[in-house]
Amino acid sequence: MTNAREVAQLTETLKQKVQAEAQRIRRYEKGKPSIVRIRCLKKKQKNFQKPGHEEPPSMAEAETYWKSLWGEEAQHNEEQNG
Repeated sequence: MTNAREVAQLTETLKQKVQAEAQRIRRYEKGKPSIVRIRCLKKKQKNFQKPGHEEPPSMAEAETYWKSLWGEEAQHNEEQNG
């Protein structure tokens, strides 16, 4: 009788181990596409940049751009809502 019980317990333990391993494999396969995309992005970052922006703007270009935005006077609503 004890032998049959031990066999049943061993069978159940092995089934649980197989299920756990299958779940690990499913998680790996589910995450695999994102891992591939990240690797591709790291290897070929130039392909993911926007066209026409190969080099950053010069300091003078950046200053001109931001001064045009910040240099304009604007009227704001001074009233505070409750």
